[in-house]
Amino acid sequence: GKEAERWKEDKIGAVYDATRVATDAGRGPDEYEGARAVTKTYVATMDSWESLGWMLRVEAEERGYGKAAEKVFVGDGAVPVRETQRIHFPDATFVLDWPHAMGHLMDAANAAYGEGSARARVWYDTNKERMWAGAVDDVIAALAKESRRGGAPRRGETERSARVVLH
Repeated sequence: GKEAERWKEDKIGAVYDATRVATDAGRGPDEYEGARAVTKTYVATMDSWESLGWMLRVEAEERGYGKAAEKVFVGDGAVPVRETQRIHFPDATFVLDWPHAMGHLMDAANAAYGEGSARARVWYDTNKERMWAGAVDDVIAALAKESRRGGAPRRGETERSARVVLH
């Protein structure tokens, strides 16, 4: 069935040591290059998420995870990814990766104002800059405002409907 098919999906994770790169006040999200990986190791499996979690944890421990000054788990926010972090790296701070966060933000802009519209672009750009500046609460408030404006999802609406996306 469907669960058996999920079992066969490729799952990939990376463990890396990184050094911070200072951000310039003038650098925006499109110019920032991110942290520099000193070493990076990939693990992959077509087995379960649990298996990937153990593979990541073993690799992290071999690389000195227990002594790390700062522990961060970066992922796309999917339920299995969050569960992997919760189970295997509970002391790490979860960070939703930038491309996925911006993809969700663009989906919300298009749901609120129409795909590809000028108003959607302005809303997206405004909230992208807020997110980059760390004003996450402001972005959440903007999303909540658009969700209230559109109303609660109605029974039978698909995941792609504007109300569901914004909610």
